[in-house]
Amino acid sequence: MDLAAFGKAVSNKIRIAVMQALAARKEMTLDQCHREVSKVLPSVARETVYRSLETLVEAGLVRKRYRHDIRRLAYALAVAQVLVDLSQGIIVEQTSIASYFD
Repeated sequence: MDLAAFGKAVSNKIRIAVMQALAARKEMTLDQCHREVSKVLPSVARETVYRSLETLVEAGLVRKRYRHDIRRLAYALAVAQVLVDLSQGIIVEQTSIASYFD
C-alpha cells in the first residue's frame, strides 16, 4: 500500500463515512453503501460514494467483486489496521481482514 494513496483515502470525511459503513457489514453494494452514508451525510450524491469506493479500492483499503447472484459489484473492507511510521514516511504493517470473498 502506498502511503500517499493511503493518506488521500483517509483524509476525506466521505471516504471515512464509507469505511465506517463497510465496517458495519460484511459487504455492500454501491446502493447499500450510499444509503448508509446518507444517514450521516444526507446531501452526499451516489456518484460521490462510488468515486470514494473506487479511491479506497485503489488505495488497497477496500476490495470489490462482481456478485453474479445480484448482478452488482460488492465492496468490503480489505484492511482492519494500518501502522504508519511517520519518521520514515512508510506503512510498516497492515492487518488484513479475513477475506469475505473467498
